[in-house]
Amino acid sequence: MILQGVQNMYEIDTSMAVIDKATELTGVRYGRAKASDVSLRVVTDHIRTAAMLIGDGVSPGNEGRGYVLRRIMRRAIRNMRLLGATGPVVKDLIDVVIGTMGQQYPELITDRERIEKVALAEENAFLKTLKAGTNILDTAVTETKAAGSTVLPGEKAFLLHDTWGFPIDLTLEMAAEQGLAVDEDGFRRLMKEQRERAKADARAKKTGHADLGAYREIADRAGETDFIGYTDTEGESTVVGILVDGVSSPAATEGDEVEIVLDRTPSTPRAAARSATPAGSRSTPVPSSRSATARSRSRASTSTRASSRSARSPSEPRRTPRSTPAAARPSPAPTRPPTSPTRPCATPSARRPPRPVPRTSPAASASTSVPRRPFRRP
Repeated sequence: MILQGVQNMYEIDTSMAVIDKATELTGVRYGRAKASDVSLRVVTDHIRTAAMLIGDGVSPGNEGRGYVLRRIMRRAIRNMRLLGATGPVVKDLIDVVIGTMGQQYPELITDRERIEKVALAEENAFLKTLKAGTNILDTAVTETKAAGSTVLPGEKAFLLHDTWGFPIDLTLEMAAEQGLAVDEDGFRRLMKEQRERAKADARAKKTGHADLGAYREIADRAGETDFIGYTDTEGESTVVGILVDGVSSPAATEGDEVEIVLDRTPSTPRAAARSATPAGSRSTPVPSSRSATARSRSRASTSTRASSRSARSPSEPRRTPRSTPAAARPSPAPTRPPTSPTRPCATPSARRPPRPVPRTSPAASASTSVPRRPFRRP
């Protein structure tokens, strides 16, 4: 701003290019009125942000950052409509953003086709929503003013949101332009009721829309089903309840789809429709005696190999190691336990101790043919 001599960030060269394009599309001149200047700045800021988000891989949606992108784009499009634009405008604005910022962000140029495709799809969807929702909102505003009220009912705001996808903040903004407030408490209450209905419907789908009270009635009358799958894979049981289409019934006829409740069973509920496996077979396995024997044999063979290394032949002369001061003797390297039952952990220090250097006898030194040179001090 300082280098370009402007008063705010909306008037620097990269932002003014978008404002100039918006004024060209709407016919509104920047700097003439405060309200139009605010709308032009909103369009500039939101379109630039939308282009960067789409270029970063975000797509308009109803959750998370996708919802943020959708809100940003729809607010920019609506402000262009308020300024007088009647047709699609997003492509022209996106082209200007890419043209001015592509040098600093080359990924905008690389992904130009995808960015324009995503932006145009969101604009077309919102224009359809805006057209239908605006007509309903205008009717609701007229009815509210005719009734002498200054608060738009929460039912109308909920209808716009639930049927036409109008965010509540857009309804608040459009109602405020008409001099009305919105019953937000009523809107929140209806939204909560809708969420509770959706959760109840999801729970009903999980249970097949069956009446769980029928199962409770049978359980209260006959008691809980005894599970014998830990000890037996088959057995005899008694039918204590019959349900036809989710309703308790004393009998069933041919062709009915029924559920039966037994007093004892070796099958779990999920295994009833497939070949049942005893539940005991899924318990934690206990180590067998065979594996324990193998491990003991491995330890025995390991100790045998170790002792065979240290054994000497009877004909081999005894070797006397040199005497080393106790302070200079290296401490034995710690040996680690075997990492597997069959192979010991063999480190260089644990495989075999270094052979001691034998002390030569006088006879052996006399028989050597290499003469020793006397040491002379230089």
